[in-house]
Amino acid sequence: MDISIIATIYSYEPVIASVTKFGANNLYLLIDNKPDETQTNAISEVKKTLGKYINIELIKTDVYDIVKIANEAKDLIDKISKKSRILLNVSAARKTKAFGLMFAGYARAEKVEKIFYITKEDQSVVFLPKISFSLNKSQKKVLSYFSS
Repeated sequence: MDISIIATIYSYEPVIASVTKFGANNLYLLIDNKPDETQTNAISEVKKTLGKYINIELIKTDVYDIVKIANEAKDLIDKISKKSRILLNVSAARKTKAFGLMFAGYARAEKVEKIFYITKEDQSVVFLPKISFSLNKSQKKVLSYFSS
């Protein structure tokens, strides 16, 4: 079975560590719409290190719009094959981007196997709780009323 990791990126170490630890076949990197030099270098390092061995796809997202990031990540989760195990790596990048990815995992809890963080000190894996929040039709109606 394929393993797909969706990861935030700002430094390359936690991304490479996660692919190595979980043996991913596919890597989806949530990058900034306008990556700065540090993020660009991290992306380059990941491609150089892993590009020959796994499929790597870049998904440009906003930096600070958590709802938009969550929606884009949710759409990505929906596009990944149902035969693939989906893991979310929220280790690198801005907290807003990590929160957006984590919320997408909550919205698609049935499709996501694990949400995790790779520690900077020793590259160990910390699994985060996988919470599901689904709204019924009435709750969605109330929320849509307030959002308009």
